[in-house]
Amino acid sequence: MVKEPAPQKNESTNKESLSQTQSKSRPKINDVIGDVLSGEKLQLALDFITYLKEQKLNLSWASANTWHVKYKGNVLLWIRLTGAEFFTHRNHIENGSWMISPPFDGNDSYEEYQSDASFNTIVWNNINYCVGCIKCKPGNTYNILGKKFDNVCNGRIAFVNPDADAIDCVKKLIAHSIKASEIHGTPKKPLLDPATVGFTRIDNSTNIQDVTGTDSAPAGNLFNLKYAMFHCRTNCDVLFTTNQPIALKMYGLVTYKEDKLPSRWTLYGAKSENDAWETLDIRTKDEAFTKPIAYYAEKAFEIAEPRACQYYKLEFEGAGLYFLSQVHLYV
Repeated sequence: MVKEPAPQKNESTNKESLSQTQSKSRPKINDVIGDVLSGEKLQLALDFITYLKEQKLNLSWASANTWHVKYKGNVLLWIRLTGAEFFTHRNHIENGSWMISPPFDGNDSYEEYQSDASFNTIVWNNINYCVGCIKCKPGNTYNILGKKFDNVCNGRIAFVNPDADAIDCVKKLIAHSIKASEIHGTPKKPLLDPATVGFTRIDNSTNIQDVTGTDSAPAGNLFNLKYAMFHCRTNCDVLFTTNQPIALKMYGLVTYKEDKLPSRWTLYGAKSENDAWETLDIRTKDEAFTKPIAYYAEKAFEIAEPRACQYYKLEFEGAGLYFLSQVHLYV
């Protein structure tokens, strides 16, 4: 019997991927970029990297031919070169290319740049369309700076081989994002309203009970101290009780990571379950919140005539989707 030859090993299975190779040395972008880019592309990329360093924004290796900048612990932007995983799904992009994924808030109107007629156009010309990758397939519909786009990737915009004007737009997005981050809180560290100093906030986790919300709204998220998402699309009543009657002096609404808020709300109180609701406070969004809206930030409202109540109702009004993350009560 003729013995079959032993199968040959597939050399490609033993070959390290670019990501595996780079993960050992974690190269700086300047050590790699000259091997990928040339000519004007290289010069523009080097100038942009210099700009980042001047802003004290340092690039760190993230994966194959991919570097990111973090600001306050969050990724601010990405730079990718040919060889990055991003390019494997985008065969229409030529070799020897680079890309910037800048910060972009799809809910922001970027009002300070609207006097620049080219700003919106440049953003629209750099929409990041879905190419069938697992993370966002089949793409999403987004309103981007007042214009509707279909089949858009989760990243929304990406500047591939940007020219000088496009890079200037990227710099504006970076500056805007850094400025915006200075006014935002986080779920772990929400920004409290200075007006609450001198008042005592009652503990939601031990003093609030029987929370319910109409229209299937997740009302419990308003009192769980996790600063999770409460959202509703229509008018909604949130009812809750306290362990004992309390005379609220002030209450605070904490925003979520969206700038969409209820257009109007009313706080009611009742001494017992059988008593009629008494109006404690009425506010409108435009009166209460000033732009820009800070995320995870509290806005507190003093109650003009405190009354001892144990049953409470917050009546929210809105014609479209709105968000909050928590309600604080003060005595």
